[in-house]
Amino acid sequence: AAAAEAAPAVAEAAGARRVLEAAQQEAAVADERRAVLEAEASRSAAALAEAERAESEAEAALAVAETALSRSRHHRGVCARSAEDASDAAASAAEACSRLNADVLELTARE
Repeated sequence: AAAAEAAPAVAEAAGARRVLEAAQQEAAVADERRAVLEAEASRSAAALAEAERAESEAEAALAVAETALSRSRHHRGVCARSAEDASDAAASAAEACSRLNADVLELTARE
């Protein structure tokens, strides 16, 4: 009689044990999934940090390039002005030579 009375309790305990084992397995799977997600998050954070470093380096390189371009434009302007000055000086020298030649021809004609 006692065994008959205990049978439902034993069955209930066995059912509870199965539920507990299933819950433990689900918890283990959830822990594994959490570990995978944490690893992925860590890799993503590292990739983001690397991307931010690369962006910063690219911005610095762009600033250097912009400075070089600005200097190049400045030097180009200086060179253009120097070329204009040289052209003006050459024109003045040619004019002076022409006058000198005219003077020499005039003096030669007088002699």
